[in-house]
Amino acid sequence: TCALPISEIAELIDAYPALTGGKESFFHTDADFRKENIYYYADETILTCTWREILQGHTCTFSEVYVAHPSQFRRKLAGDSYGSPIQKYASEMARETNSVVAMNGDFYKFRAEGVTVYNRELYRFNPNKLELCHIDRLGHLNFTYAGDITTEEDMKQYIRDHDILFTLAFGPVLVENYEPHDYAPHYLLGQIETRYSRSVLCTGGDCHYLLMTINHGYNPNTPTVTIAETQEILLAKKVENAYVLDGGQTAEIIMQDRVSNHIDFDTERTVSDILYFVTALPEDEEQ
Repeated sequence: TCALPISEIAELIDAYPALTGGKESFFHTDADFRKENIYYYADETILTCTWREILQGHTCTFSEVYVAHPSQFRRKLAGDSYGSPIQKYASEMARETNSVVAMNGDFYKFRAEGVTVYNRELYRFNPNKLELCHIDRLGHLNFTYAGDITTEEDMKQYIRDHDILFTLAFGPVLVENYEPHDYAPHYLLGQIETRYSRSVLCTGGDCHYLLMTINHGYNPNTPTVTIAETQEILLAKKVENAYVLDGGQTAEIIMQDRVSNHIDFDTERTVSDILYFVTALPEDEEQ
């Protein structure tokens, strides 16, 4: 991981047109940054910049990711199998996968609700009232809502029809196709009406992603957020799609082996899964 002054990041983004060309960046030099330097990694297959800014009165950690191919976006389960009793720190799993940047997932082992798809296989079907995020082989975020899929066979058919690689079960959906999603006011997970540390996976078009956490600030000590406030921030960022992941102490972004955000209670918790992005270069060519 390297660092550049804020003033040089736009030039860095312009230097990789095969990855970034035609895509509007989420990074803007006029943001209220908390540090003078921005951390980044760049090669011909991936570019990511990670920074912290104050937005609408909250401390947001962002990691913008451009990849050459959707296969560079992946999920890892602790123990590399569904239902494993093993839990690990997100930073530990990030090192194991040699990820460029990673974030927490839905912590599927912590609750019984939802749907778990991993490597195209359906392992759990208990959708209840959850809004689900299905990632297909093109790296797209596909959303389904309560009542959309009611049987395991229909779920298996959905996986086949859309070539779903893995499914995340937390939510709610905050943005769909650049428009705010009207989520249920008493959504099952996430304590949506209280201030809480948040973690969100977003897209900005094909092979373009934005990872975000909102935690207690450093200086000033900014507050955490409700789901409604989180949605407002992402609409201001003009994301294409946005899906909430497990928050609180789980909310975490790791730039290679470096934790980038301020974790609740100042310490990582062990979790069951991460999302991560890798370079497509051979190991001996990585920068």
